[in-house]
Amino acid sequence: MDNKTNETAVVNLDTWAIVELFGHTRMAGRLATITLGGASFLRLDVPESEGQPAFTRFINPSAVYAINPTSEEIARGAARAMRPEPVHRWELPKQLTAPPPVAVDGDEDDDRDVASDDPSDFL
Repeated sequence: MDNKTNETAVVNLDTWAIVELFGHTRMAGRLATITLGGASFLRLDVPESEGQPAFTRFINPSAVYAINPTSEEIARGAARAMRPEPVHRWELPKQLTAPPPVAVDGDEDDDRDVASDDPSDFL
């Protein structure tokens, strides 16, 4: 019987790389490993390029297809060519942002009566 123990190698990455994610997404930048909420993640700092701001993406390792360590020069060039976008703020479509209800003139109480009972007036 073999006396080897099952050991898991722990490697803390801190390198420039091109990262390939499932879903045919490729990103390039400075890659490091971090722990968030007790779980391991990859932190990819994508450098700014040609009007594109620098940003950070935290990646679940199970979403990674390949990590290609490379030089800073190559990673920066790849980031310029790939032009990944940072996450944008989510906004409701304009038709779903209803104005607040308007009180009916002359209404003395504060029971939030509205000028119309038709919900489509607020869409």
